[in-house]
Formats: sequence, structure tokens, C-alpha cells
Amino acid sequence: MINPQSVHWAETVLDAVAGTSRAELAIETYDRTAGMVGNTGIQIWHLILSLMDLCEAQGSHFDVLLQQAQVAFAKDVAGKPDAQILILLFELMAFCKTKDIDLAEIVANVRAERPIINGENADA
Repeated sequence: MINPQSVHWAETVLDAVAGTSRAELAIETYDRTAGMVGNTGIQIWHLILSLMDLCEAQGSHFDVLLQQAQVAFAKDVAGKPDAQILILLFELMAFCKTKDIDLAEIVANVRAERPIINGENADA
């Protein structure tokens, strides 16, 4: 059974993180580490160049990642709970990875406590 208080807590978390801007933090960090001074447009230009270099060095495809981001953005993720949850889950995965926490194990343990998924018993 869905706990209304749990839903409220999750909504509160989503509301709290909705105002944060990772882009601003990224630009500020890049500015500090690369010493890029200038207007924001110039800083973004240099940051994109560095991200392209990083992708090439890792064998990633910047254009594919950019296209995926554009598709997600075009769907207007702002204000949509599913999109907000997706973004928060990405953040939690990254956080857990940096702290050597097994998020998959946590999810499995939670699912063991609450095996109901969208009104259907996951164990059935």
C-alpha cells in the first residue's frame, strides 16, 4: 500500500532540488579550474570544447550524447514528476558510485520490503 506521507516526502525532495542548477555549478567549477574569465557564453563555449575533448579521449560520442540531451529537453522535462524522478535517480546513482554504495542492492532491499509495483505484486 502506498504511504501518503512517503509520497509527500518524495514530492518535497523533488521540489527542493528543482531549483538547483547543475549548469551554474559546472560553469563556476570550470571557471575556477580552467581560469576561464569572460561572459557566460564564452565560458560555456570553452566548457563544451572541453567536454568534446573528454568524449574523444574516452572514445565516447559527444554528438550522440548531445542528441540524447536535446531529445530529453525537447520533451520539456521541467515540471513533470517522471522526468524529475529520472534526473534525481541519475544523481543518486552518481552519488552512490562516488561513495561506493550499491544502489541496486538498496533498491532490491526496498523492493523486498515493498513488493507492490504499480498495483501489482512483483512476486506474483
